[in-house]
Amino acid sequence: MENKEPISVYNDIEEEMIKAHHVERGQLFGKKCLKYEGRAFAAFFQDDMVFKLKGHVHKQALKLEESKLWDPSGKNIPMKDWIQVGNKHMSDWRQLANYAIQALGE
Repeated sequence: MENKEPISVYNDIEEEMIKAHHVERGQLFGKKCLKYEGRAFAAFFQDDMVFKLKGHVHKQALKLEESKLWDPSGKNIPMKDWIQVGNKHMSDWRQLANYAIQALGE
């Protein structure tokens, strides 16, 4: 996976989520995103992937190097539930996407 471009990894995850969970493609703040039942849970932003997470998974994702609360506006107003996970951790994106879709049901 490390040889792939971040957008290719995102697209692979997108296709898997569409097949497995009937996820829809969408837009969130003008960025590519994944939605389930109309609610966004993951997005692609600046070659990173962004996830709406809760609880211990949120805390663990935030501890990953280069991860941070997502600030889509760039105006230092981060969204507290959304974590931007750097492409250095592309190997974690698939699992985080699964956690994010599960968190929608909580």
